[in-house]
Amino acid sequence: MNTKRYLIIVISLISVLLSVNTAVFAGVSEEEAGKLKTILTPSGAEKAGNKEGTIPAWTGGIEKTEPRTTGEIPGVYTEDKVLFKITAANMDQYADKLNEGMKTLLKRNPDTFYLNVYPTRRSWAAPEWVYENTYKNAMSTTLAPCKVGTCPVEFFAGYPFPIPKTGEQVMFNHLYRWQVVGYDCNMETVAITTNGKAVTKGVAHNILQFPLYDTKNFTREKYIASDQVLRKLLVEFINPPIKVGEKLIARTHIDDGKSAQWLYMTGQRRMRRLPVACCDVPNPSSAGAMNFDETEGFFGRISLFDWKIIGKQEMYVPYNTNALWRVKTRDEAIHARHYNPELLRFELHRVWVVEATLKEGERHVQPRHRYYIDEDSWMILYGDRYDARDQLAKTIHTCPTLFPELPTLLSLAPSAFDLIRNVWVTFSYAGFGDKTMKFIDPKPDYIYQPTGSAGEGIR
Repeated sequence: MNTKRYLIIVISLISVLLSVNTAVFAGVSEEEAGKLKTILTPSGAEKAGNKEGTIPAWTGGIEKTEPRTTGEIPGVYTEDKVLFKITAANMDQYADKLNEGMKTLLKRNPDTFYLNVYPTRRSWAAPEWVYENTYKNAMSTTLAPCKVGTCPVEFFAGYPFPIPKTGEQVMFNHLYRWQVVGYDCNMETVAITTNGKAVTKGVAHNILQFPLYDTKNFTREKYIASDQVLRKLLVEFINPPIKVGEKLIARTHIDDGKSAQWLYMTGQRRMRRLPVACCDVPNPSSAGAMNFDETEGFFGRISLFDWKIIGKQEMYVPYNTNALWRVKTRDEAIHARHYNPELLRFELHRVWVVEATLKEGERHVQPRHRYYIDEDSWMILYGDRYDARDQLAKTIHTCPTLFPELPTLLSLAPSAFDLIRNVWVTFSYAGFGDKTMKFIDPKPDYIYQPTGSAGEGIR
């Protein structure tokens, strides 16, 4: 083979590879994006209900209301009555609409746990500007190599892939879903031990901000040209006494290779960067019962796994669970092995089913995951994680809470059940009985920087 012919072959192969990448990762056509204004909702869900009429059509979601005057979680759909209960005794009748984790919890707690099933309310909604940005994103968002794996680019303030073609794109929709510009709340972390005792591991004041949706300070062009910080988090512990004054700062980038976390040590009066705060590393604030990437169902590195869309499925899932946060004490909400079932609300919704399999050469304590993602909000509702023996090791569920004033659904109670050790942990972002959930405008960036926050440290 002569040199000229060899070069032609190499150039041709490179051109083919580049064209394949472009075809796989390019946005959809204008014609396909137009479905977001006809047969699909603005976020990409099926607008129509199911043929049985048990899932209604989406007609715009909850109507926006005036902002609350207090931090109290609003009551919603309080007039609805329970349609039926799913128990350990009758769960086989509904097996095709339950995930393996929920079946396991029902079997293990036959006398105390059940699912109260209510009428389905497709309450999810978002501001009009989120709809318009999502429509633009559908045609413009692409995946490009970044420091860790691949990252969505050319998108802003909306879902990046409302008409997904791959499981990876579904998971990006979950990570970058519409939530809120920022909120201020107290968070209580509760671990339930093997003997069923609830132990508060910490109470902290949280200030959380989502620059991706900060349209007051970012235009589409400005955000795309920026460092693309996805979220900024400041956590200051207020209980127990030994942790008072301790602070955690986390800056999460769309390119996770740029993300960083710092911990302020009160005894040393200095900020230290955490070496690893990702993936299957146990979160110390959960007593090791929840890994970092189990927050919100999944908040980890997509690049570790191969993702496959299994399909869509109708399932009984937690939804519009505001009643859980309207109790006065923690003990009203938490029972020995699970939440108080009378405070939980389950509804029939369509979900995307996505499976993750660990890539060759990578490591994770649970190499296979299966997630169930709400078609309307793109929030993970259930997550089942399997260990190296392919045994169900953990199950995760979230409690979507409705805020008509935004409007949106927020995940305020990510809970992880360790089925091997028989313990569970929950992060209460609303605070049990401490009504402090407030939505806020963007805070100065320096409070999310190690130097700025350390300067305000105590002790």
